[in-house]
Amino acid sequence: MKKKFTEATGLPKFILAIFIIQFVVFLVYSLNKPEDKSLIYFSVGILIIGIFLTLTRLKIEIDKKMVSYKFSPFSSRKINWSDIDTFEIISLSAIGDFLGWGIRYSKKYGWGYITESNSAIFITKKNGKKVTLSIKDKEGLSNYLRTNNFVQGNPQFE
Repeated sequence: MKKKFTEATGLPKFILAIFIIQFVVFLVYSLNKPEDKSLIYFSVGILIIGIFLTLTRLKIEIDKKMVSYKFSPFSSRKINWSDIDTFEIISLSAIGDFLGWGIRYSKKYGWGYITESNSAIFITKKNGKKVTLSIKDKEGLSNYLRTNNFVQGNPQFE
């Protein structure tokens, strides 16, 4: 029996590719207009933002006491199991459900920490707040929850 479920995921790699293409386009355009230095600064800013987004990671750790998550480089958060009303593993579309990747809000799913996967654990807390965390290893999480008896009374796992 595993003592905890851990996983780390990042944003899709095509996002970096988009930022690199934008960087090159703006850089080439700005080199044709040497009197305007603002485009060079803008293109470098685009590249820095792209690198920052590529290095962003969602780290999830689930154990018998709590669900911990950190969307680095931002602060980490914890939800005690005693504060969770319901949870389920869902399929989601980053664009359709949250309009993109990163830290997003959805009326249906609450605050979402959305990365490169199409699955998530959707948590409703006893205070009514909702949190959605992207996961890649849907089967691994499901097995962990089942093995550690977190699923009693949850129809998704019966």
